[in-house]
Amino acid sequence: MQKLIFFGFFTGLLSLLAACGNKEPLVTPPPPPPIDTQANFKVLWQTPLQSDTGQYTAWGQVVTDGGNIIYSINWTSPLPTVGMRNGETGALIWEQQFPSRGFLNDNFYNINNKIVISDWSETQVWDVASGSVDWAYKVPESGYGMVTCNVINDQIYKVVAPGGPPYNPSSTLLRTHYQSNQWDTVLTLNYENDGFFINMYPPVLWINPQGDSILVFQEGGLRESGGFNGGKNRASVYAYNLRSRQLEWVRKNIDPAGGITTAKPLVDGDRLYINGVRTLHCFDLNTGNTIWQKEFPEAIMDGNITVYKNTLMVPSTQIGMWGVDKQTGSILWYNKDVDGNVLLVVQFDGIVYCTSTGYARLYAVNAETGATIWKENSPNRNSRHPNASFAFAGIAIDTVNRKLYTADKYYLMCIALPEK
Repeated sequence: MQKLIFFGFFTGLLSLLAACGNKEPLVTPPPPPPIDTQANFKVLWQTPLQSDTGQYTAWGQVVTDGGNIIYSINWTSPLPTVGMRNGETGALIWEQQFPSRGFLNDNFYNINNKIVISDWSETQVWDVASGSVDWAYKVPESGYGMVTCNVINDQIYKVVAPGGPPYNPSSTLLRTHYQSNQWDTVLTLNYENDGFFINMYPPVLWINPQGDSILVFQEGGLRESGGFNGGKNRASVYAYNLRSRQLEWVRKNIDPAGGITTAKPLVDGDRLYINGVRTLHCFDLNTGNTIWQKEFPEAIMDGNITVYKNTLMVPSTQIGMWGVDKQTGSILWYNKDVDGNVLLVVQFDGIVYCTSTGYARLYAVNAETGATIWKENSPNRNSRHPNASFAFAGIAIDTVNRKLYTADKYYLMCIALPEK
């Protein structure tokens, strides 16, 4: 079974500065040796996802057994389309529509030949072979699901909160087995009369030294009077023990800028890494204590960070990508080629892949050195398709056959992965 995740995403990067309050001078590594990107960038095949090749945006999501690709097409009418194609040829296997209220984004998961798909209000489980719906759960009209759900092992987690304004007085974390539509309440966070309303985000998993399953999640409180853009928000982190049904620890107001961050935390050993508005945080998962924090001069993109060996890859809202020492928070390298608005980065075999809405290119960056391997525009950008670009496109990686799948608003394509 291959689980190969396609993610929709947007970012670029900035400049990192200080750990634990001590400002550091900007570190600029020597430029990497020139690389012949054309020699490394090889399109094996491409196929239109609409017969008239009209413009669309494809978010790739899951590669299943046998190398087949499951993808979603957003910004089409009347509903987003989910389909599966042959990974060797691009031939269509099936396509179905999903009754979405919002973008499907990265809310695709593959569990034992079942696809979990979720949007703002509805979660469905589909059969991989046929695309048929096994079951569907729709949030009651009194509430809405948060933008993302998460799948941990064989459990689906989803957050439900009442709509607003007035904003959320509570948020509830639900879960169910992927084969069932019987949802259980894990916990509920209630309004604490402190001026902040509740916005919980789906969890990630850590197993503590005693063997207990600990759910770690963020809660981004906001003030009703200010809303998301009112500048009076907060970001907090919770660790919840599934065995004891108790909170292990809580860290309130972790980010100095006081903003809401929706990125999933990164668990690496017994450390937790979370990006705030301008600060990257490292916590001890046993205690919730801060190990280090690194302040950036501008906002970090509200997307994921990823790790390879000792290096964290951190994107920004502006230009560039940083490599950060995961032990100390010090800067190891800076790549200024990566453009702005990269929401998600995917790491495989020591190479980081991403797209951006800046120059809408596809990037491959060496995780150890920061050297650029690709920064490619769509090969289809021409007079017929002037808008062809990798902006908002997802990425799926076939780790066995070393292939990358993505789309350029018109064509789904398969690209040979470079050797490390």
